[in-house]
Amino acid sequence: MDPKQVSAEDIELIKVWFDRLKITMKQYSILSTDCYNMNEIGFQEGQECAE
Repeated sequence: MDPKQVSAEDIELIKVWFDRLKITMKQYSILSTDCYNMNEIGFQEGQECAE
């Protein structure tokens, strides 16, 4: 398995990432409605990030 896939499936790393996202959103007053689903492909309209 690719090392990037292994780290992408580490539940603790995922939790830390979302905790940091939540802190950052709160710090900068970013609403979930201002959070868009985007990756290297681009925007996916109609998709929101989970709270």
